[in-house]
This record gives sequence, structure tokens and C-alpha cells, in this order.
Amino acid sequence: MINLHPTKFQELSFTLEDLEIFKIQNDRECVLALQKHFFPRLEYLLKESLDLTQQLYGIDVRTGMTTSLSPKNRLNTAKVQRPEAVMIAHTGKRRLKKNKNPLHIKNLKGNPRYIHSAYLGYTYYETGKFIIDFTPFFLSISPDFVEQIRKELYKNLDLFLSNSENIALNFYSSELVDITGSPQNFIELVSTPKFGIKDNKDLSDVSFFIGVDAPIDHRLWDHYLKIFLFLYPLFDLCISIGNGRESSWVEMMKIYNRNFLDGDHSTETELFHLESQYGNGNYDREQKSKQILKIDNDFDLENIEDDRKWRQMDVVQREGQEKFRAELFQVYSGKCAITQCDVPDVLEAAHITRYSGIDSNHVQNGLLLRKDIHTLFDKMLLTIDANTMQVVIAPKLIGSCYEPLSNQKIFLPKKIEFYPSLNSLKRHNSEFMKKHQDYFKE
Repeated sequence: MINLHPTKFQELSFTLEDLEIFKIQNDRECVLALQKHFFPRLEYLLKESLDLTQQLYGIDVRTGMTTSLSPKNRLNTAKVQRPEAVMIAHTGKRRLKKNKNPLHIKNLKGNPRYIHSAYLGYTYYETGKFIIDFTPFFLSISPDFVEQIRKELYKNLDLFLSNSENIALNFYSSELVDITGSPQNFIELVSTPKFGIKDNKDLSDVSFFIGVDAPIDHRLWDHYLKIFLFLYPLFDLCISIGNGRESSWVEMMKIYNRNFLDGDHSTETELFHLESQYGNGNYDREQKSKQILKIDNDFDLENIEDDRKWRQMDVVQREGQEKFRAELFQVYSGKCAITQCDVPDVLEAAHITRYSGIDSNHVQNGLLLRKDIHTLFDKMLLTIDANTMQVVIAPKLIGSCYEPLSNQKIFLPKKIEFYPSLNSLKRHNSEFMKKHQDYFKE
């Protein structure tokens, strides 16, 4: 029996039963059945993919975006065109012409465009084919826009090809190219202005995609997620150009490379960290705890001597603080671990266990926190539960502007070896509970 409303990847599948829906003769009934039968599963898959993307790249993937569904609800029209596929995708947000705020791209005729032409998502066909599809130009688009995309690809071709070498990815413009099987053909296309497409021709057929038979084994979803993570930077590049902002796709490609292609970090380990909350099923909670505890030994809390240098008036001179802050900025992607604030001027390197010399400047003994949050943390008005990684606030903060932080999960580094030390957090928890024991006692 197909689970139409999965809550974990083990429950997500598409089978031959799905194809029967496409055979419904009445167009209206067919559309209704497709919407009810497929959309919940595809929406779940897209949501998990976007959540994973947001964690990996440390960006808000939903700002200025919308979800595109096909077949659309056209039940009030006299005739419904019979759909051949069901699609859900992430795309740029529409702009209204009356706002006189067109995108930074034009159509083939040179007129302003108000709808982003790029989408990234999942499609299931009546033939049983399931694909992940990134289409940068699904509408008629100016050749200048295409050329900007091509130039970025060409400029960073080595990075793109090295990241795609283990992905069975296809590229289609005027011809179909298997990037993994025929990289030279793809290089030639990228080396040719406008991907070899002549001027005054519709450019809407350019796309990157991977197509596979309908999957029935939940273990395959790991592979699709990795492909989604690989294609997202290109999608962001198109949206960036359309919005007139600077793209971060090269940096995202480097992040993808570090997480999935470095010899020191296996794909399975990295996806385990990113997908742990999604019920991936490849690892259980006990295994994760053992791994974190093993890594936690890198920071030896008990054997740090108090070798701080004291000046007059008993003010501690903190050695290595700038380096400590720079390291935390890197592992926390320049964002506060609790509020996600990304303004460098108000972010500070916080020690979980108090500073006691340069050896305590270890990333596992640190958190990147906004100044006010850092103050609350040091004054034991706020702590992070070592077991749940959730924020716990002091009684006096209840009813204040900080109350919404209560029970909020913190933003963790991308690599497990940079997670905050459990021993340090437990010590902070203990001091916090002692200070507020009257309130927290059972």
C-alpha cells in the first residue's frame, strides 16, 4: 500500500500502482486524483530537500521563492488538458507588472520579464519515469541571460566537473549530453557562446536533469538528495542574475566539494549529519551519540591548566581570541548559533567553559553568539541542553523578548567534529541548574 503522506524517507516510494492514476478517462477526475495522490509525496520530498540545502549552504532558501505545482488547478475551465506528468518545483517569486518592478532579465523580444524562468524540482511521468530537473529557462528568455550563465560555468568549469564526476547528470540544449559519460561534449558546449544556440531561437529547452525509473527502494533517496544539493547552486545562480544580486554559486560548489568529495569525509557521514532529523534510517541515535562522544575527546576539558596571563586589576588577557573567533566564524558559517544573526559586528566568540588559557580556545569549547545572547549565556540566564541541543532560558527571561528562544534547537556546524563539546555543555548546564535550582527542582 502506497503511503501518500510520508513522514520519513523509509515511507517514500513510487510504484507501478501510481501509473493507473494517469489512465482515468475523465480529465477533471484525473487532475483531481493526480493532485491528491502525488502532490503530498512530492511536497514532502521537496521540503526535505530544501531543508537539507539550507543546512548545507547556510542560506535561507525560501526567501523570494515560491512553489510551482503541475498540473495546476484548472477545474473551472471548460476543458482540462490531460497532464502527462506531475511536477513540484522551487522557483523564483512572481512579480506584478503593476508594481513596475521587473526582473533583471528580458524575454526573447527584449521586453521586461516579471516571472523567474528557473525551477528546480521533481517530476513523475505517466511512463513511470522519475526525474530531478533543473531548468534555468523554462520561458522564452533573452540570449544575454543565457550567456551570463554560460560564462559563469565556463569560468568555473573545473569546479563544476569535479563535483559532477560521480553524478549521472544530463544536459540538454540543442542536443542531449551525458555529462558524466561525455564530459568533453559538455565542455565544447560550454565553450561555445550561448551554448551553441543561435540568436532568435527559443532557449526554453536548456536543462540539467537526471532521469531514472520509478524508485521503490527508499535507500535511493540519498542519491537524489545529493543531486538536488549539487543542482541548487546553479539554480541560485539563475535567481541571483534575475534579481540583480551577486551569486554565491562558486562558494556553494566549494561547500558541496568539501562535504561530499573530500577524501577525509565520506558522503555517508556527511549526509548522516544533515539528515539525522529526517529519519534517514542508515544510522540510529545511539551510533550518532557514540560518534560525537568519540570526537568530543579531541577537546580535553579536565586537563586544561589555568595558564591565563593576569594584568593589574585582575583583568584576564585572553590570548588567541582573534584566531578563536575566526575559527568559530568559519564553522558556524558566520551566523549566531542561536538566532542566526549574520551581522559580523555583533557576533562574538563565546567560551562554553570559561576561558582558562589558549588551550581552551578550541572550537568544541566555543559558540558563535550575538553579543546579547553571549551575555545571557555567560550570566547563566541561558544554556544549551547537552542532550537535545535546545535552548533553555532562566525563569526571569519568561515573558521577555527572549522567551521565543526557549526550546529552540541551535544551528550546528556542518561537520560533526566541530560540534560543541558535550562535556563543556553539561558543565554549563550544571552551573545553570544550580543557579536556578529553586525554579527547576522537581
